[in-house]
Amino acid sequence: MAHLVKSQAPLSYPTLKRLKISLKNKDDPDSFDPQGRQFEFGDELWGFVGARNVKVDPERTFKYKTADFVRGARDSKRLFTKEALRAGVVTPEQIVDAYINANRALFGVKREYKLDIDAARILDINEEKLYESLQRGASRKEIGALEEGIFRPYEISREIYGTIAENAQRLGVADPMEAATPVIGAIYDMLSIAPLSLGQFPEFENPFSTPTEEQPVTSNISGLAQVNPQLLQPPVTSINTTIPYSQMNLAQRAEYDKLMRGI
Repeated sequence: MAHLVKSQAPLSYPTLKRLKISLKNKDDPDSFDPQGRQFEFGDELWGFVGARNVKVDPERTFKYKTADFVRGARDSKRLFTKEALRAGVVTPEQIVDAYINANRALFGVKREYKLDIDAARILDINEEKLYESLQRGASRKEIGALEEGIFRPYEISREIYGTIAENAQRLGVADPMEAATPVIGAIYDMLSIAPLSLGQFPEFENPFSTPTEEQPVTSNISGLAQVNPQLLQPPVTSINTTIPYSQMNLAQRAEYDKLMRGI
């Protein structure tokens, strides 16, 4: 909003530029600004004293919102790949932390974009133009989720899985994704029920984190009452296979999957 306020402020440089352009004959090529707009002298004169009637152009503005969304979504996912694909040994704890951080950032980006969509409709944006802009920044599946206010968490691609495995093999260590994948899958499932209308991103405890006396592990999923807090308990050293898989916490699921694979 700051740049918009600055451009419309009385006695500002943009105001003076528009006033100068408005004095040109409408047939003069110089009567257009770089964006191809023409201005009325009367409107700009009022703007010079701070009483300009500003025309709202939601179609034009929403294009910039879409560009912000694309950039924000890309940067959010990089929070994961930057950590997961870095040189050196990467632990399951670091993988899970990076996945949570990436989704936290992505949640904020999508929540803001959803608010932009709603605001554009309030400003009576042309629906066809709105959808065209949405298509430039999101898939049909993503557009549908945004329209319904549903958060679609970050999905790790097969290529990234493969690169992480190759890096681990090159270093002669275990693939961290083997242990982290069940935890990531559980977090993905829980985030998939988080509406974008939440006031804040749900907070997850990493089951691979080592607690200290000063900082004990707690189960905390802020703002997501539908999720059972027992899903995020500290790691365990044994697994009771009589517990239904759907009722196991993240660490128990990881141990169960290892047991089934004979690890």
